[in-house]
Amino acid sequence: MFEEFNLSEHEDEFGKAYIAFERKRIENNELLESDQDPEIVAFNDAARGDKVSDMTYIHNMLKRHFVRSIPTLNLKDRQRSFSQEQRYVIYMNSNKHCKLCEDPIRMENFHADHIYPWSRGGETSISNGQALCSACNIRKSNGIQENVTTEAA
Repeated sequence: MFEEFNLSEHEDEFGKAYIAFERKRIENNELLESDQDPEIVAFNDAARGDKVSDMTYIHNMLKRHFVRSIPTLNLKDRQRSFSQEQRYVIYMNSNKHCKLCEDPIRMENFHADHIYPWSRGGETSISNGQALCSACNIRKSNGIQENVTTEAA
């Protein structure tokens, strides 16, 4: 689940959603068997098991619970690297200069960088891309460059 979703800004919400899930499980266990939620009963049965299918059931049920509980949770962009076409547009939008230090850069060796880092949920898109020289990209690392604006492609 952690590789599928952008979790960087949802730690508190995950904690609250997990606590709510556990409360629901406890409350369910206190009900008469005929009144219990069958999905939670199945979850509890799987939690006592040791098969891969049990772990898969637990994983999928928790994922469904988190997705329902955190409506702002977004799938992570699976494409990390910019395509050649995106790199070209980002380079041309930069007027062939590094967006940070403004030194001239060449198409062959510029770094197509995520303004809002991919590792923090940033999209691999032209609007989230900027052209940097290698020194500025290394210095920036996975930080967020607040003063950079992009031009519409």
